[in-house]
Amino acid sequence: MKSAVKRVLALLYVLLLLSAIPVTAGADTGPEPSVTVEFINAGDELCYATLLCDKPGRGPWIAWDGTTKTASYAVGENHAALTGRVPYEIWKAFVEYRDEDGFYFLQFGDRVDESGTLSWSYYPPEHFKILLYYPESGRFAASGVIHRYPYYARYQVDLQGGAVERLQAESAFSVGKVLLSFLFRLALTLAVELGIALLFSLRARKQLLCILVVNIITQILLNLLLLLRVGTDLSMYLPLFELAIVVTEALAYCLYLQHDTEWYGKGRYVIYAIVANAASYALGLLASVLLPWLF
Repeated sequence: MKSAVKRVLALLYVLLLLSAIPVTAGADTGPEPSVTVEFINAGDELCYATLLCDKPGRGPWIAWDGTTKTASYAVGENHAALTGRVPYEIWKAFVEYRDEDGFYFLQFGDRVDESGTLSWSYYPPEHFKILLYYPESGRFAASGVIHRYPYYARYQVDLQGGAVERLQAESAFSVGKVLLSFLFRLALTLAVELGIALLFSLRARKQLLCILVVNIITQILLNLLLLLRVGTDLSMYLPLFELAIVVTEALAYCLYLQHDTEWYGKGRYVIYAIVANAASYALGLLASVLLPWLF
């Protein structure tokens, strides 16, 4: 009994460490929002891209308000880079750009003439415009307003050799990628939660089968709920989804397995549901860092 308690305490300690990773994730190993824009027929001209947001802030990304505190570059004589991903002159050009609809540059961008891709996988804007800047000619090209769909938002822009002034973005949604990502997260969740079940001495065939079926159902419902929240800030719903899953799984275990133990044993199912979901959540964070293309 003491060894089992020590294993659980050690596991909780590891979960606390993993939870310190600064990445946002959903319930269990839910999908991560991301925006990927592919540029085709870009030509040879040097080109940088960013996404303009309808709000002055999104997660850690904020628009520059003219002070050193909010700049991703030190505003001074040396213009030393702090967290900028583009050269200072490019950052400055994006900062000085004035969008006709009042959208904001959140100080995130990248060079795309060589890579052909702009990927924004951490707190991407919900409503945005694609903006290109050609420093050799000082020319900008912007798209119309795009409303991001969760979670694997992919778009394709045909630059026609760089001559385009108004960008036209087409959705490049991939059913295959969505399915692959879901199956990966489902497999990870099942592996973690069945492994935690063994630590709680839940080894009977009926117990493991119940855990397997309940997790498959909750994962399917979770992903459907996330996909239905199109055009909304999902960060406000994720804690509710996480709580709902823990409660649902704990109730399912207590009701379906009610003849397996006395009431003192039902408390084990509640604790198991909490610990198992915390474990899959923490490993989902780690997996989203190591394998971001699957989230």
